[in-house]
Amino acid sequence: MKRVDGRLSGGLRLMWLGGCFNLAAAIVIVLSMTWAIFSSGAFEPLMLTVLAVTAGTAGDAVGVVGLFKLRGEQKAYIGALVVLALSFACTAIGKAVTEPLSTITGLVSSALGITMVYLVVHTTNTFLNAVGRDDLKAEGKKAFLVKVITFAVSLASGILTGLIASYEVRVYAHLLITGLAGIVFEVFFLTYLKHSSEALHKNTAKKERKR
Repeated sequence: MKRVDGRLSGGLRLMWLGGCFNLAAAIVIVLSMTWAIFSSGAFEPLMLTVLAVTAGTAGDAVGVVGLFKLRGEQKAYIGALVVLALSFACTAIGKAVTEPLSTITGLVSSALGITMVYLVVHTTNTFLNAVGRDDLKAEGKKAFLVKVITFAVSLASGILTGLIASYEVRVYAHLLITGLAGIVFEVFFLTYLKHSSEALHKNTAKKERKR
């Protein structure tokens, strides 16, 4: 169990690090879209957009490495890795096609993202249960619930902004709301990943001291 705890701790820490980059990307997106809205779309700061894309790409890459490191501990982690790959594929396809296909692929990608979070939380909670950390299991369930809520908020935003705003304003407003929702989720999920990684690391250290 010591080796398992150590690998879990390391994998979760990498996922946490990747999530930190994604959080930074979401913050930059919010700043960029706010700037664009208040300038009436006349100016969208290119540098902020580049920073958001760079941070998001780095975060996804590190997160994938962390999840890949976890693949040998439980089959569900492999499932989460496959689901995440499918989500990336849907996102890439969505950027290459036009409406309404891009909207459909976006929804599918979001649904896959929810599934990935569920698999990670559910599987990690089985290990936390083994070390008696019910408090952290509750954190994971809360993070998953927030993920579902933020998806609903993003979906409602897409519908409402489409009804009441012009195309340009709608895009900026929707990205702003989605970015804010992403920040809220990342805060909850990152807290869970960090605390879980620390708990499993402490469990490994405790076992080593007993030897």
